[in-house]
Amino acid sequence: MKTTFSFFLSVLFIVVLLPVHAVSNVMCIGNNYELSEIATHILPPLVGIDSKLTSVKEGAILVLNTNYRIDTQNGGTPSFYWCTEQGRLKADSQDYHSVRFVAPSVPENGATLKISVWMGDNLGYIDKDTISIRVLDDPTLSSIIINTNDKATGDIEVISRGITTHISTINLIQIDGQEIDGAWNDKQFSKSASLSNNNIKLSIQEITGLTSENIEQPLHIEAYDYLGSKVIDAYYPFIDVAPNLPYTMPVLTLWKEGAIEGYQHPERRGHFGPNNNATRAEFLKATLKATNPDRQYPLPSTKPFEDVEITDWFAGYIQYAKENAIVTGCHGGTDFCPNDSITKAEAAKIIVESLDKCHELFNAFQQGSEPSRIFSDVTNPFAWYYPYIYTLTESDIIDGYDEGSFKPHEFMTRAKMAEMIYTAVYGSSECVGKEQPIPEDDFNAISFDQASGTLQISVTDPTIDLTTPGTSTLDGQAIQINWTPDSIAFNLYETTGKTFDTFWQPVKLEIHDAKGQEIYSGCYPFKDVCANRWYTRSVMKLWKEAIIQGYSDGKSGIFGTNNPALRAELVVAVVRALEQGNTPEPLTTSPFTDVSINDWFAPYVQYAKDMGLIQGCDIDKNIFCPGDSINRAAATKIIVAAFLNDTLANFEKGKQPNSLFPDVTDPIEWFYPYIYAAQAKKVVQGYPDGYFKPTQTMNRAEMAKALCIAAFGPAECIETGPQNRPMIFAITPLTATVSEPITFTLEGFNLPVPMAMAIPDCANLTPVSGGTAEKQDFQCTPTLPGLKNATVNAPDGTVLVEFAVEVDEISTPPPPPSCTPSVTAVSPLTAVLNQTQVFTVKGLCLPETTVFSIAECDNLARLDGDEQQQPFRCLPNSTGDKQGVVKDQPEGTVLHDFTVSVTEDSTPTTPTPLEGDGLIHDEYTPGDATKLFILNEKMTTTCTFSDVAPSPEFAEAVNALCSAGILVGYWENDERVFIKLDPDNPNISRDDSANKMTKAILAEILKVFLFAVDYDYFGVRHVNDSDWYKLFIDEAKNRGLDLHDLAYNNQVTRGQAMTWLAQLFYDYTGSDPIALLDSKGITNGERPNDALTRYELALLTYRAILDTDKTDEIHFGLFDAPAPKLPSSNDSRFGQSVAKQALAAVGQTYPYVDSQYTYSARFVRTQFEKRAKWPDAKNLCQHYDDLGVMATSETPPAGAVICYLPGETNWDYGHVAIAIGDGTEVGVTSLTDGVTQRDIYLGTGYQGWIDAQDFENDYP
Repeated sequence: MKTTFSFFLSVLFIVVLLPVHAVSNVMCIGNNYELSEIATHILPPLVGIDSKLTSVKEGAILVLNTNYRIDTQNGGTPSFYWCTEQGRLKADSQDYHSVRFVAPSVPENGATLKISVWMGDNLGYIDKDTISIRVLDDPTLSSIIINTNDKATGDIEVISRGITTHISTINLIQIDGQEIDGAWNDKQFSKSASLSNNNIKLSIQEITGLTSENIEQPLHIEAYDYLGSKVIDAYYPFIDVAPNLPYTMPVLTLWKEGAIEGYQHPERRGHFGPNNNATRAEFLKATLKATNPDRQYPLPSTKPFEDVEITDWFAGYIQYAKENAIVTGCHGGTDFCPNDSITKAEAAKIIVESLDKCHELFNAFQQGSEPSRIFSDVTNPFAWYYPYIYTLTESDIIDGYDEGSFKPHEFMTRAKMAEMIYTAVYGSSECVGKEQPIPEDDFNAISFDQASGTLQISVTDPTIDLTTPGTSTLDGQAIQINWTPDSIAFNLYETTGKTFDTFWQPVKLEIHDAKGQEIYSGCYPFKDVCANRWYTRSVMKLWKEAIIQGYSDGKSGIFGTNNPALRAELVVAVVRALEQGNTPEPLTTSPFTDVSINDWFAPYVQYAKDMGLIQGCDIDKNIFCPGDSINRAAATKIIVAAFLNDTLANFEKGKQPNSLFPDVTDPIEWFYPYIYAAQAKKVVQGYPDGYFKPTQTMNRAEMAKALCIAAFGPAECIETGPQNRPMIFAITPLTATVSEPITFTLEGFNLPVPMAMAIPDCANLTPVSGGTAEKQDFQCTPTLPGLKNATVNAPDGTVLVEFAVEVDEISTPPPPPSCTPSVTAVSPLTAVLNQTQVFTVKGLCLPETTVFSIAECDNLARLDGDEQQQPFRCLPNSTGDKQGVVKDQPEGTVLHDFTVSVTEDSTPTTPTPLEGDGLIHDEYTPGDATKLFILNEKMTTTCTFSDVAPSPEFAEAVNALCSAGILVGYWENDERVFIKLDPDNPNISRDDSANKMTKAILAEILKVFLFAVDYDYFGVRHVNDSDWYKLFIDEAKNRGLDLHDLAYNNQVTRGQAMTWLAQLFYDYTGSDPIALLDSKGITNGERPNDALTRYELALLTYRAILDTDKTDEIHFGLFDAPAPKLPSSNDSRFGQSVAKQALAAVGQTYPYVDSQYTYSARFVRTQFEKRAKWPDAKNLCQHYDDLGVMATSETPPAGAVICYLPGETNWDYGHVAIAIGDGTEVGVTSLTDGVTQRDIYLGTGYQGWIDAQDFENDYP
């Protein structure tokens, strides 16, 4: 048959794609055909399949050979390509002229399959032959099932179906060749086996003494009748899994762990089906159960995907996998396709996402690392499966085919499923590169002359023969080298055509002596740093700058990419990068007790210590631990302190990161500003699971990349990979403002010109002319606020990077200060070494730009403040008098200078007994209940109004404003009401419009509006005196509201109230405030001349609060408990969480103080998210004392509630605070300072403490 090559291409397209998208069991293997021009005057090729068999049993292996003819005289060479409709094909020869066919499982009546071979001659022609094979069902598989299989007891029931000899004629049963003694005439074959019709019941455990935990190989079960014919031939635990097959041990192990089971269908029970395709649900379940056998996967309450019912056996596994980002579904994410066959690529993703140990290597491939072997069909690094496949192939968990392909879309059999999961979970692979052993002294030393390019290897191994030249290749090409009796050498520059300046990619060097013994094998300059890895460029840059050398001063040729970075190694590299070739002076004294002046790293350690880059590793800072590994947080701190001080300062001043790592969220943590400063400059990044893992050891490859980028910038240090692959390493800015034009700058390598950017709600998005392969700009104007997910795409549409931009509302500049900033005091002026201290700057007109600085105080951060006081927090790192200064802005005017005395921590394990509770009488009036909390002398514990049903639209508004103390209501007939009865007409309904009490009066409207607009300001000043309304009327006039000479108790029209609302919440003074509020969804402005009701007042205010995003400023929950933020009280972290939450409130005033009172009980209960229950601390503590849970011994632990007895200094109300766990407490002690931290006072006023868990669990 003579066919042109163009026809063959169309045929090949169908053959290759149908297995993936149409016929689920088709399998093809073979060599690719070489495209060439069609030759003329040639002998057409012929091919035929040589097979003597026309039928085989399922599971049988059949060797298929080809007879072929080809025109070799004209240069023809054969290429073979095989396909089968079902079953599996394996190469039986290197060129595929013969293959092995493994017959699949088939129905009971068998199946006829077609097997085809195409042969191309590489001259433009092909020939094809097809044979039909009848696959017969095997009685040992299809006619026997294991009906019951109790893994715990080993009791099984074997059922024979379709056997002509009745099972009652069985005369002999063997297990693994051992006969079970007894006779069958009474159908009872000892206590361990019995007959019943076609069934044999066996107790494997009683017969063999084996349980499911110690079965090492499948057990062979055979049964014979009286004529000696074998009527049963099966294996346990699976009929079709025999011993010593490639998948036997994986299947057996996963079965023991409960990760896999056999088929449950009555016709196939007891079979594993190793040659059947695994489904997506089966593979997911097996992986999850193997990685964590003890985890439970309960059925979900809602469907995780449209095609997964909550009653499906696999629903719980799929729900867990979806919640943990292990799977994303199919058909665009709406379905999961649980019963579809799983592809190798899909299986690879599930394995990698399920194993934490794989995330680091996966991250490397995402960053651009190149695998050691590239598969012919997995070459696009932007394909979703690219990093998953190479993570597992580099870890020897899976592999591709010998001809160089991987076939990512090929379906995976259940046998291969078991092998893959077993290798990943139970195998020796750690899913990361292995550590390189640090070489001993007997290695062949390598040296390089940078000036001349001479590379020499001195051979110390006496078994290596240098008298006769051996073989040598560089990047696969033979090279000439000089052989001498004790060394070999060649010129790298002459051999490669490069100079030292252009030598950026390592070369692959293989040198062996004449006997084939290895002299050097690997890459150069480091054997374990080859071309195009994610760290290659960084390592090469640092090596060229003489910052790193590898082990043994570089002579060993080992860098140790996956070895842990040591503290001394990092410090030396950092100092070398800082000094650029200048070596620190030798030492005369030791910097630390464990660093000798003769240690090679000692001068560098002293330099780093003098520069403030490092401290000791013990509590006293006396030892350095140079040989210890360093974790990611500590390493990042040293690198950032050395190279990124400006960026660090921004984060120490409170700059917010663009995105947070889930394990780096607390600004109080010492490493917080360092990690985000490094992240901002692309020096470090997190892992695919989103975490940074600050305590994880940093390896030497990570160290090299982080140090290189910090010292020299991304352009010098980021690997772009082969074929000039585009690489984007920075996009700025990531914030924008509505209606303000913005320019986004993209920086990277090999950027296509032009690229395309896609960002929603940004008008007129266009590239800026003049873009280059290293930098391109885009301009647009945001139209809507919010988080915008954006992409940068190559010209062909490939997504190069995804990022997010936060678009804010239109910004308005702050009004100029009405007075000159001044500082009256800084307090306190004492601090304790290594204990976080909050300093408060007090004064007038303090701007938001106020700068506070103090010498030798780490992690300085600004806390929330106002024009009268601004708190700052830092951690003193040395003792003595420390100079400080306050300025109005960076590089601005000095407002105040001061000195703080830092001393050693002298706090004893038990606080020093003192008289009383240490409070200052004139600054402390404690309690929990102001008139906000008391109605007619009755304590209120909830904002539930008896006359406000939960259904009306204003119910949420009324209750929310009540919970914040903005609306109170009345006490009537022993219940809380929102609307009072009309005193002049008590017989009409409360809600009757004729009831004048439904109407809001001027004073109440102003109070609610102003309180909501400026909550803290009015919270401090509003103290419920008889003339409380004067404060709000005066303030309304000061803010420009026209009150039209209304009296405080006059009713107000809806239109007038809306005018004030627009002015206060939106700064609107135009002619149509109702139109503005309508556009905001606040109100449509109907009936402007009607009197405003109290219900309408609540609803208008609440809608305005939500629209202007003031929910974070208002303390909802002073009555009703706010949404929980703390962990469960059963969690061991509970007390620490309470203490941390309390510590973060230091410096806060309202709602814990106002202009007359302090509320220590309120502070304590709100840290535990509790409602008000008692009017003061005295009653709160008495409740727990009565329960017998108050302790007096030992130091109160973190989160404990400390009680002080009623006394003169606390106005006989008692006092409470929260223990921090270090001998200090946080509580409300002063009208001026609000929440403060101080030493615990154990004196005549000390009552005791309540453990955090007891306080939580016993609070009524």
